Amino acid sequence: MTPMKKAHVLGVGGDGRRWVAPMVWGFLKDGRLQHIHARGETLNVRPTFRRPFLEGRGVIMVRSFNEADEPRPGRTRQWVIAPGGAKEIAIAVLFRKQEVYQGLEYGFVQVTTPANALIAPISDRMPAVLDPEAISAWLGEVPGPTAFQLSLLQPFEADTEWTKTPEDPAAQRSSETGGAQLSLF
Repeated sequence: MTPMKKAHVLGVGGDGRRWVAPMVWGFLKDGRLQHIHARGETLNVRPTFRRPFLEGRGVIMVRSFNEADEPRPGRTRQWVIAPGGAKEIAIAVLFRKQEVYQGLEYGFVQVTTPANALIAPISDRMPAVLDPEAISAWLGEVPGPTAFQLSLLQPFEADTEWTKTPEDPAAQRSSETGGAQLSLF
């Protein structure tokens, strides 16, 4: 999935039950994409993210995500980051209703944390990967103060072998021309 594309986001409704809905990746303002990421350290104080932090925390489940570096000025290289095996990971997101091309729809932004040791050579930020036991707390199924919710957003140091491999440029071109998309970002 890429910005302005849809992904399935897991959230919790006012009745306390989990639900999944397709949402557009990105927060819009005046019909233009303004945000695709939100720093985990400032979710509760930034005006754009304060209300979604209180009312719209969710997760997306993925098998990998991409990070980009710039090996030469003006050139980016995508890296595919994946846990060992076919294990899924939960990435924290915030969502809100917003005006999109087809009318009122949900949009989401990915929450980020400082990079862990594996990703630091590529980027200073990474998705907020939630420990499986923290998903209920992040979604609000386990009550807690703001400080508790924010404490869940730490750089994820995996206990399993994660891989970091360069994305195949041919696969990227195939994706752009209608082939199967191979990575999250």
